[in-house]
Amino acid sequence: MADLPEDRLSPCSPFWFSGCDSFGPYIVKSGRRKCERYGVLFTCLVSRAVHIEVVHSLTTDSLLNAFRRFVALRGAVREIKCDQGTNLISARNELLKMGCDMVFNPPISSHRGGVWERMIGVARRIIEGILCEHGSRLDDQGLMTVLSEATSIINSRPLNVDHISDPQSLEPLTPNHLITMKSKVIPRALATVDAERSDLYATKEWRRVQYMIDLFWSRWKKEIVQQHMSRAKWNTPRQNLKIGDLVLIINEQCHRSYWKLV
Repeated sequence: MADLPEDRLSPCSPFWFSGCDSFGPYIVKSGRRKCERYGVLFTCLVSRAVHIEVVHSLTTDSLLNAFRRFVALRGAVREIKCDQGTNLISARNELLKMGCDMVFNPPISSHRGGVWERMIGVARRIIEGILCEHGSRLDDQGLMTVLSEATSIINSRPLNVDHISDPQSLEPLTPNHLITMKSKVIPRALATVDAERSDLYATKEWRRVQYMIDLFWSRWKKEIVQQHMSRAKWNTPRQNLKIGDLVLIINEQCHRSYWKLV
């Protein structure tokens, strides 16, 4: 196996080295009309954090505006790695003037960017599944809220679970710890998704948005979080669980992004 590239190991601020990709479109309401919106996802190659911006089109202008909003919130970016999208290629000269270089993968070689394609893939799969089914009920504000809260959930995932069985271990490190320096999440009473089904048809839009975020959280736990669990049961001898072991449990009564250690 080859060594990791330097940009994966260099001590730097979050998003100094990033990967980028676009996804969509999604249909949202704008007055009486229906419009297409897209997402642009940036992922930090060091901290594995993600940041999602909403754009109205896949033009170079929309991408540059999304990049400016991104750096206004997350700070300067030294290098972005991405595929050879036409809007990305067109934006390279402007980004160079801002001190940000772009490194493109060879054509039809998405595997060359596995570190960011992985994060983009798992986020898109769930976001697209929810928005394709319910996105037409949202306007621009609702879509931005859904993607912002989805970003927070993704960034609350544990980065390493190797020592989670150690009773003396510290709280699992997450991307949110690295980019916000905070471990506390916004509390919210969590009911089951079935009980909140009526929120999808509520007159208050913020309740529809929260329902969709609960859907994202539910699918994230089932489809993504379980992939972090060790599958060494049949390969490495291990003792059974005993009193005093530290385990990670899923509790439907806990609010989103809260990882309870017992």
